[in-house]
Amino acid sequence: MEYKLQKLKEKKITDQQTIVETFNDYFVAIAENVNRQSKNNLINDDNNNMDSHTHFIAHAFNKPYPSMEYKCTTTKETERIIKPLKTKNSYGYDEISTKTLKIRCPIIPSPINYICTKMLFWGVFPDRLKYALIKPIHKNDDRCEVSNYRPLSLLTSFSKIFETVMQRRILKHLTKYNILSAVQYGFRVGFRTDNELIN
Repeated sequence: MEYKLQKLKEKKITDQQTIVETFNDYFVAIAENVNRQSKNNLINDDNNNMDSHTHFIAHAFNKPYPSMEYKCTTTKETERIIKPLKTKNSYGYDEISTKTLKIRCPIIPSPINYICTKMLFWGVFPDRLKYALIKPIHKNDDRCEVSNYRPLSLLTSFSKIFETVMQRRILKHLTKYNILSAVQYGFRVGFRTDNELIN
């Protein structure tokens, strides 16, 4: 992979398929490297810090926690999720933007609600909603250098709705039964990730 990128630096590539494959190889390599470093960090954290999140997880589940309650969605809940979405023209592979969803808000909550309810009942997040369009965004310096780009993932607007439905239920369950670690600051109401710097 590194050899392939080095060869591309030496000459300007104009073939679109080659450009796409090069970006894909580069972004996949970054993800694999981050994943490898994360695994190493988790092992080191758990060995060196009794307060680390991995230590908490390893010892928190010695006792069984209650199963999550199945709670249907409602059209009102669906509307309340759609209305505050940022109005954007960008879209995923389905070519439906959040702007379009918000314009159609009076008529679409019912079918979306039906799909949400089925998804929760079966415990399955639809595979099609996991697909993302990856767009390379130029950061700075030479535009012909692949390492000067970062990947931007564009998911479908519908996935944002379903993710919010699931996130609310999971977080409510975790909070109710005190399952989260005391040092979990991200993605929680009233907490900020910079709180960790203070403690």
